[in-house]
This record gives sequence, C-alpha cells and structure tokens, in this order.
Amino acid sequence: RTSGKVNDIQTEMQRVSSEHKFEDQKLSLREAEVKKMEQILREKERLLLRKDDEIETSLMRREAELETKESRIRQLYDAERLRLERYRDSHREIFNPSSSNSFGTGLM
Repeated sequence: RTSGKVNDIQTEMQRVSSEHKFEDQKLSLREAEVKKMEQILREKERLLLRKDDEIETSLMRREAELETKESRIRQLYDAERLRLERYRDSHREIFNPSSSNSFGTGLM
C-alpha cells in the first residue's frame, strides 16, 4: 500500500514539476515579449526624438528665413518711404501750392 502512495506522490510531484516547467516557459516567453516591446519602444522614442530635432531645426531655419525676409521688407519699406519723403520735399510746391498760384501747379 505504501508503494502505491509513494507512486501517487511521485506522479503528483512529476505533474506539478511539469506544470512549473510549463509556467516557467510561459514566463520566459512573456519576458522575451516584454524585452522585445521595450526594444521597439526605445527605437520609437529614438526616432521620435530625431524627428523632433529635425522639426525643431526646420522650424528654426524657417523662422530665420522669415526674419530675414521681414528685415528685407522693412529695409525696402524704409527706403521707399525715404524716397517718397525726398520726392515730396523736392516738389513741395506741387504738394503745397502757394496762395499766389490758384492752379496749384507750383510752376511760375
């Protein structure tokens, strides 16, 4: 009778051992999956950071281009304003006719 109980205990121990091995294998597979996912996430993060740097560089370049254009437009505007002021000053009689000239041409 005791050998039957020993056999039952040994069989149960083998069954439990097999279950543990199976669970260990499942855990190992899950760990491998997790490591793979972590690797993928690190790679995605690296790509996102690189893309973020590229976008930031592009935006900075574009901002510099716009500032250059804005500066050039201001220069052109200031030059044109100055040119008009000089033109107006040199032709003051045409723009502000004297009271003696009723036609307002400024010519005598």
